[in-house]
Amino acid sequence: MSSTILPMTLGDIFERTATLAGRTFTRNILVAAVFLVIPAVVMTGAARGFYAAIAGTTGAHLSFLTILPFIGSTILMELAFLFAEIAISYIVGKEMLSEPVSFREALRDTFQRKWLSGLGQAFLKYVVVFGGLGIIVGIFIALDSETKGASTAERGILMLFQVPFF
Repeated sequence: MSSTILPMTLGDIFERTATLAGRTFTRNILVAAVFLVIPAVVMTGAARGFYAAIAGTTGAHLSFLTILPFIGSTILMELAFLFAEIAISYIVGKEMLSEPVSFREALRDTFQRKWLSGLGQAFLKYVVVFGGLGIIVGIFIALDSETKGASTAERGILMLFQVPFF
């Protein structure tokens, strides 16, 4: 089968999206369950201990030993999200090209060859998101520092420059 997607109208896009969601829903739920159930349980327990220590309800004091499991479970959960995202993207991508893929094949390919490129993509995604937010915050700080001795009209003009960045 050809791996090209022909141009579509907006109605075609909605129809194909609904069809695709229907065809991949069960497999996507299974993939999400395989990757996310155990890390979610671990993170829930670690978060319970961490927040109980913060609130002082268990008699435990906030220390490195209460923070470490929470940090570890957060990293575990992020990795689980990453692997689930890679597997689901693989399923959806294959189905968009009308190439059926099984649940097991998606899991196998995720661990055999897709995870490394997924780590790179996740790294780039976080760099772009947090870098973009950093640039926007930097612009806000620079523009706000200019308003110290400015009149109300000048502050309003500077705020007009901030709105598009927000």
